[in-house]
Amino acid sequence: MRKFIESERVLAGETTREGGVSTGAYASLNLAFHVGDNSLAVKKNREILRKRLGAQKLVFMEQIHGTNAREIVESDLNSNLNYTENLVRETGQCREAWGSGAVSHGRKGAALSRCEIQTHNSNLNYIDVPQCDAIFTKIPGVALCVMVADCSPVLIYDRSQNIVAAVHAGRAGVCGEIVSKTLRAMNSRGEDVEIWVGARILGSCYEIGELDLGEFSRFVRDGRFDMSAALRAELAKLGVRRAHFEQICTHCDPRFFSYRRDGVCGRFCGFIMLRD
Repeated sequence: MRKFIESERVLAGETTREGGVSTGAYASLNLAFHVGDNSLAVKKNREILRKRLGAQKLVFMEQIHGTNAREIVESDLNSNLNYTENLVRETGQCREAWGSGAVSHGRKGAALSRCEIQTHNSNLNYIDVPQCDAIFTKIPGVALCVMVADCSPVLIYDRSQNIVAAVHAGRAGVCGEIVSKTLRAMNSRGEDVEIWVGARILGSCYEIGELDLGEFSRFVRDGRFDMSAALRAELAKLGVRRAHFEQICTHCDPRFFSYRRDGVCGRFCGFIMLRD
């Protein structure tokens, strides 16, 4: 685990792929259910992370490469938010779950049993927020997590409001100016925030070929997209004066999962939390 800041008010950083219980392509601290890893291993990994952070709860997202930002409030923390299944509880029964609610977290192509789903859904130490790519909160002790494996994990702290945000900024999010939209949702000004951008695929490795990025094509050279440069330009336009970019390429550094390098792989996360 790498910490960007650890103060009395805020903790922010990112995990690596080390320190968990997953095996094979997911070794070892994979935090994502949707990539084909064993669900019990992912649950254990999330609990390992929660304890390391000293968090009351972790909040993850069903990231869809969009620009939707959502505030996490107390009522969310007391719910069983989970995008992976539409649970129908059955007393004393553990039958195979079929239909739109059955998502395989374990064996590829296999449906989870209802008892497995209940175990996953009843774990109150984390929640999964449906269909968004940015979350923010004013609640202390709640670690916001953005899962990545080449995309940019963007972590935001607004000192004036004492509010934090975690943003999933891949190519689509960067081109959709998701950081700007998140700050608007937070009612934050650029001059009031400090931002950390974690390990991500750097421009020298991010090949996109002839893909047309419209106005963002100015950040493409020799068929490679410089996502960092695009983010820096957006932050400058927002008036952000305190921005920190980790100079680590996930495609090159074996400490991190990389979808473009490995195909099948886990996800690490950027995290940020207000302290009690």
